[in-house]
Amino acid sequence: MGAQSHPHQSLKEGGVDNHLADRALRALLKHHESSSSGTSDLLGNDLDVQVQFGLVRVPGNPSPKPIRVEIPHPLVKLGGPPSSENDGGGDAMEEDDDDDGLQDVEACFIVKEESKPWVQEMVSRFPDQLGCVKKVLGLQSLRTKHKSFAQRRELLNRFDVFLADDRILPM
Repeated sequence: MGAQSHPHQSLKEGGVDNHLADRALRALLKHHESSSSGTSDLLGNDLDVQVQFGLVRVPGNPSPKPIRVEIPHPLVKLGGPPSSENDGGGDAMEEDDDDDGLQDVEACFIVKEESKPWVQEMVSRFPDQLGCVKKVLGLQSLRTKHKSFAQRRELLNRFDVFLADDRILPM
């Protein structure tokens, strides 16, 4: 067996081959331009682009906690109370959208029953930061009041985002 060069040998530990990534992104953009040229849709021709990253090696100490990834251009606006800046002259359609085109989010926060009162107090004390949390739901009330699939589907349709306390995730 001769010495063959492994494609990942030139990479640093945890690094990405910049040349290969650049070529892949250019090919993706070229494909997007070729597939969208010549067609004019009423609602635009935006296509979803999905990128999947894989690891060469499994991390030594995997953590069950998620890693926060900052997104420079969010799709939704988090935090802040419902805006009352439109002194009656606003349009009804501008109710959900911000100046930046960001949609307001309604979040449901699921916590342990004993934490529910102080979480509700915290949400009411900090409306600028936690204005998107519209309901604080205890785990026990989730299990009793939303027992059937129909009730859970209704709860799912009421909120855009669900947040859960770390202590109840294994439950």
